[in-house]
Amino acid sequence: MRLQRVRAFTLVELLVVIGIIAILVGVLLPTLNMARQRATNVQCMSNLRACGQILHMYAQQNRGYFPPMSLQSPETLVDGVSAGQDAVSAPDAPAGVTLKYPQVRDALARITNPKSEPSNTPFSPGGLLIFYCPANFFWDGDRPGTTGTGLSHWPEDFMAPRGRIKYWYFANPNPYYPQYHFTGTFGPDGSPPASAPGGGQIDWRFWDTNRSGDNRDEYIIKNNDSKPALKLLMTDQSRQFNSAFGFQFVHGPRRSPLQGWKNNLYGDGHVESRAPRRASFAPDGKFINPNPGQDEVQPRWGNPTQYQMW
Repeated sequence: MRLQRVRAFTLVELLVVIGIIAILVGVLLPTLNMARQRATNVQCMSNLRACGQILHMYAQQNRGYFPPMSLQSPETLVDGVSAGQDAVSAPDAPAGVTLKYPQVRDALARITNPKSEPSNTPFSPGGLLIFYCPANFFWDGDRPGTTGTGLSHWPEDFMAPRGRIKYWYFANPNPYYPQYHFTGTFGPDGSPPASAPGGGQIDWRFWDTNRSGDNRDEYIIKNNDSKPALKLLMTDQSRQFNSAFGFQFVHGPRRSPLQGWKNNLYGDGHVESRAPRRASFAPDGKFINPNPGQDEVQPRWGNPTQYQMW
């Protein structure tokens, strides 16, 4: 009886197959990464639209006023009771005057989860997940827990004093307008002073991007403000690289300065994506365009050396 010989792959054939697989992986991975980025971007924009609805519901219940902004920490939704979140603090506080913050977190939690008690332990974020950008990796190293060292950007800690959201909120920096309004001069590039001007001008950090001589048209206070489609409510976070201004965005290539894009929520509820224009930045990443377009990502909050953009 003759045994039938089974033919095996040769080493060369195996190497060829492995090489073909490697080429296919190399071709498909960028496509898969792009598809994943697009899916995350869609989720982020959906989150921001939902945040806009919740913020407008808050305004309807509070004489048209959006929640007040935490002047020095836009990732903070003030709670009205914790240190630094109970009142406007130095260097923004007017001399001899205490400007109290309301309990914004509790109000937003009740609007978002009407059948849930925010003080329950353990706390369940439920619909509050919309305040956490799915692409934001800046704070992945935070340790969750209502108590602990540093801040927590985990949804489970939304109600905790150390809890922060994963978007930046820039609406209603001055619910007392025209009181405590910055009346000083701006730089040729629209920048505010390098430090707090004193006298309790609490909205001094907003740039005068349209060079009108007044920054009041740069932010929104109430739901009936003029031109709400041009005024920001919330935006994706961005991060500066060390002391140089190589801005990093959460959408797009990670850890690549001035690449990627931001998603912005505006006062009329619409959401749009914006990317930086590379020609407007110096090699070190600092913004240098003296005449940026209004639709261009540019410095809009902070001071001439520590600014944030949208």
